[in-house]
Amino acid sequence: MKALRQQVESLLGRIEELQSANVQLRQANLELTDSRDKYLDLYDFAPIGYFLLEPDGIILDVNLAGTNLLAMPKWSLIRKPFALFVLEEDREIFEAHFRLAFETLAVQECEIRLVRAIAGTFHAHVESRAVQYENGAKKLCRIVVSDASKLQRAAETIVENEKRFRQVYDNAPVMMHSIDRHGILRNVNKKWLTEMGYERSEVIGKSVELVMTPDARVALARNLYQFWDSGRISDLEYQYIKKDGSIIDVLLDSVAVYDAVWGQVSLSVMRNVTYRKQAEESLRQSEARYRALFENISNGVAIYRAVNEAEDFVLLDFNRAAERIDHISREDLLGKSVIKAFPGIKDFGLFEVLQRVWRTGQPEHFPTKLYKEGRLGGWRENFVYKLPTQEIVTVYSDETDRKLAEEALRQSEERYRSIGELIPYGAWVAGSDPGATYVSQSFLDMVGLTLEEYKTFGWIDRLPSEDAHKTMSLWKHCAQTGDMWDVEYRIRDRHGRYRWILSRGIPIRNDRGDIVSWVGINLDISDRKRSEHELRTSEERFRAIFEGARDCIYIQDRSLRYTHVNPAMEKLFGLPASQIIGRSPEDLYGEEAGRRVREVDLRVLAGESVEEEHTRPINGVEITFHDIRVPLRNSEGVIIGTCGFARNITERKKAEPHRIAFRECASEAMHATLAQARYAAAKDSIVLLQGESGSGKDYLARWIHDRSRRADGPFFAVNCAAIPHDLAESELFGHERGAFTGALGRKRGLLELAEGGTLLLNEIGELSLALQSKLLAFLDTRSFLRVGGEKQIRVNARLIAATHRDLEGEVGKGRFLEALFYRLNVFSISVPPLRERREDIPLLVEEILSQLSSEMQLSYIPKPDQESLDALLSYHWPGNVRELRNVLERSLMLSGGGRLNVVLPLAPGIRESWSHRVLFPDERSLHDVTDEVIRSLCEEALRRSNGVRNGAARMLRISRDSLYRYMKRFGLEREDES
Repeated sequence: MKALRQQVESLLGRIEELQSANVQLRQANLELTDSRDKYLDLYDFAPIGYFLLEPDGIILDVNLAGTNLLAMPKWSLIRKPFALFVLEEDREIFEAHFRLAFETLAVQECEIRLVRAIAGTFHAHVESRAVQYENGAKKLCRIVVSDASKLQRAAETIVENEKRFRQVYDNAPVMMHSIDRHGILRNVNKKWLTEMGYERSEVIGKSVELVMTPDARVALARNLYQFWDSGRISDLEYQYIKKDGSIIDVLLDSVAVYDAVWGQVSLSVMRNVTYRKQAEESLRQSEARYRALFENISNGVAIYRAVNEAEDFVLLDFNRAAERIDHISREDLLGKSVIKAFPGIKDFGLFEVLQRVWRTGQPEHFPTKLYKEGRLGGWRENFVYKLPTQEIVTVYSDETDRKLAEEALRQSEERYRSIGELIPYGAWVAGSDPGATYVSQSFLDMVGLTLEEYKTFGWIDRLPSEDAHKTMSLWKHCAQTGDMWDVEYRIRDRHGRYRWILSRGIPIRNDRGDIVSWVGINLDISDRKRSEHELRTSEERFRAIFEGARDCIYIQDRSLRYTHVNPAMEKLFGLPASQIIGRSPEDLYGEEAGRRVREVDLRVLAGESVEEEHTRPINGVEITFHDIRVPLRNSEGVIIGTCGFARNITERKKAEPHRIAFRECASEAMHATLAQARYAAAKDSIVLLQGESGSGKDYLARWIHDRSRRADGPFFAVNCAAIPHDLAESELFGHERGAFTGALGRKRGLLELAEGGTLLLNEIGELSLALQSKLLAFLDTRSFLRVGGEKQIRVNARLIAATHRDLEGEVGKGRFLEALFYRLNVFSISVPPLRERREDIPLLVEEILSQLSSEMQLSYIPKPDQESLDALLSYHWPGNVRELRNVLERSLMLSGGGRLNVVLPLAPGIRESWSHRVLFPDERSLHDVTDEVIRSLCEEALRRSNGVRNGAARMLRISRDSLYRYMKRFGLEREDES
C-alpha cells in the first residue's frame, strides 16, 4: 500500500511538471506566432519582390511586392516557371544567370526585362542566391527583383545633359580652358584654339604659362593662392601670347570644379576686352547652370487629416525640407486643402494612395511619376502610413539627384571599363613594394598572362638590366618622397617579346598623410615608340629633300611673312635664313614686284593652288621663275599659310627660239598699227586682232605682251581652228580626273596656265557656240569650272583674240555670239597684209633668215643677193608673212650650204620655165660642164617637187635609183633625208 501511495505521489508530481511545461510551451507558441506575423509583415510589405524558386525554375512562393511588380495575384504565379514572365529576348540571359547561381551558391546579379500582366514590360534588376539544405538533398533559389525602369530613364537624362554640356563647352562663342592645381592646361575649347592659333596637341598637358607674358605669369602665381582658397575669382586681366607672337588682353573669370580624372580644376572663361559685356553675360549664365547642376535636395515629411471620409485632406504640418522641395511656405498652406495646395496630386496616383491607406490602414510604398508642372516635380520615393490618430503621414525624398548620380556613376564606370577594353592600358594597385597587389584584365592582356600566371610572374626579372635599374631607383625615390610615379620601360611577355610600357601612378595617403598604397595605369606605348622612330626618319628625309633641293622652297604664315626657307633660297638672295624669315614679299622684291606676289599669295590663302611663270628682281637682276604655290592646312583643314616652290628658268627662257620682233618698220601701215599696239600694251583690256591669215597677228600679240605690265608672266597661244571640237573645252579650261573617257588625271587648261600673263586665242571665230558661251561667262566673272569639276577657278590672265574672219558678218549669220563679239571688240587692231607694207620685206627677210639659221644650226646667216631681194619685193604674197617664211625656208634647204637662190612660186595655172647659164669651157672639160648642168637639173626638180624624190625622178624621166646616185655624187643628200 505504501508503495502504491509513493507511485501516486510521483505521478502527481510528474503531472505538475507537465502542466508547467505546457504553460511554457503555450508561451513560446505565442511568441513564435508574434515573430512569424512580424516576419510576414516585413516579407509582404517590403518595397522589392521576393521569389522562391525550385532548381527547375518553378515559383514556390512570392511576396506581395512581387505580385505587384508582375500585376498578377499570388495564386496565378505559384507553380509557374519564372522564365514565363521574362521577355523572350532576355530568357537566355536569365537562364545562364539562374544556372550560375546554382553552380556557385553565391549571389549573382543581372539586368533583364520582365512582362507585366498589364502595362507591358519593365526593366528589372535581379539578385539570385541558391541555398542547400544541410543534408545536401535539395537546393532552392531565392530571387530578389527590383524595378530598374526609373534608372534607365534617368540614365538617358544624364547622357543628354552631358552631351549638352559638352556641346556648350566645345561650341561656346567665348574662349574657355581648364587648368589643374599645378597650372597645367587640361582642356581648351574650339574658340580658344581658333583665337590663339594653336593645335590642341601643342597645349594640352603643358603649363598655362607657355601662352602668358612674364608679367601675367607673376600675377597668375599670386592670384592662384587666393583662387584655390576661395574657389572662385573674377575679372582678372592677363596678357596672353598667341602662336604667331601677337599679344591679346583678356579678362579671366574662373571657378573651381571637380573633374573625375584631374581632381579639382579651374574652369576659366577668357573674354576679349572688346567684348566684355558679352563675356560677362556668358559667365553669368555659366554660373547659373553650375548652381543648378550641384543643388542638393533633402527628404520631406508631411502630415494630413482626412476630410469628409477622405474626399480631401488638410495639411496639418510639414518640415523645412518639404518647403524647399515643394516650393511652399508653412504660413500659406497649413490647414489648407491638399487638392488646392497641389493641383496635380490627382493626376499621377498619389491622392488615391492617401485615400487607400486611410481606409485600409495598410502602409504603402509609392514611387511617384514624373510630374511636369506645379510643385510636384521630379522623382520621389514615397512611404505612406496611417497613424493611430487617424492621421496620414508621408515620408518622401527627392530621388532625382541620387538616381541621376547613380546612373552617371554607372555610366562612368562602364565608360572607363569600355575605354580600358578599347585602348592598351592596365590599371594596378601596389603596396610599398614594387609588386602589384591588383592588376586589371587589360593589364594581363598587355603582358599576355592569366591572373594565375601573374601571381608567379617575376616583374622585375622581365625588364632589361638597364631598365630594371632605372625603374627600381625611381620607385625607391617616389616611395620616399611621394612624388608622382612616371616612367617608361621595356617588359618581356611570356612569348619573349619586348613591349614599351608607360607606367604612371599616384600615392594614396591616410588621414595622417602616410602613403598606404599606389594607384596607377600602364599604357602600351610600343606603337608610339615605333611611330616616333618613323616620324624622326620621315623628318630626316623631309629635311634632306628640303635642304638639298636646288629649287627654292619656302613657307609663309597667314600674314604672308616667311617662316621657313631652304638653303637654295638663302643662296639666291645671298642672305642667311635668319634675315629672310619674318620678312614680307615687299621686303624681298620691292614694292611693285612684292605687290604682284602678294596678290597671288592672297588667292592661295583663299584656297586656290596657283602655278605660273613670273619675273621679279633679285638683288637688281631680273630673274624668271616657274612658281607653284599651294595652301598650307592644319589637321582640321584650316588654311594657316602657304607653301611655295620656285624654279629659276631664266636660262631656259633665254634659250627659247628667237621670235620675230617688230622693230622700227619702214611702212606707214605698220607705223599706224604699232602705234595702236603700244596703246594696247599700256592697258590691260581685251584686244581683238584682225587681218588676213599669215599676216603676223600672233607675232603682234606677243609684241603687245612683251611691252605690257604682264611681260614677266607667261604667254600662251592656241589656234582654235586646230583643236578638235570635242577637246576644245578641255584644252582651254582643263578637266578633272574621270571627267570623260581617257581623262586619267587632272589637267590644267591654257587659261589656268596663263595665270599672271597673256593668252592668245588665234582664229577665235572657229570656236563652237557652246564654247563661245563658256568663254563669255569667263570674261564676265573671271572664273570658270574645269570639265567635270565642282570648284570655281579664278584666273588673272589677259585675253587677246585674233581672227581672219569678219566677226560682225559671222554674228549676222548666226555663227558667232553677238554678246561675245561686243565683249571682245573692246580695242580692235587691224594688221595690214604684207603686200600693203612691202617696205618691211627686207627687215622681215633678215629676221626670218636669222631665226632659220638658228633653228637649222647653221654656222652663218645667209643673205639673199639683190636680184633675189628684188624678186621678193615684186611678189604679191597672198600668204603674207607665213608664205614669206616658207619661201625662205625652202630656199635655204635647197641651197645645200651654197649661195641662197630664192625661187618664188608661180601663180596658179602658169607653167614655170627654167634656164641655166653655162660658160664656155676655159679650163674645164666637157665632163665638168655636163656635171654642172646635171646638178642644176636635179636641184630644180627637187625644188619643184618640194623635195619629194619620186616626183623629181618623174620630172627628169629617170629612175629613182639614178636620182639617188646623182644626189650622192653631187652632195645633194641632206642628213635628214639619209
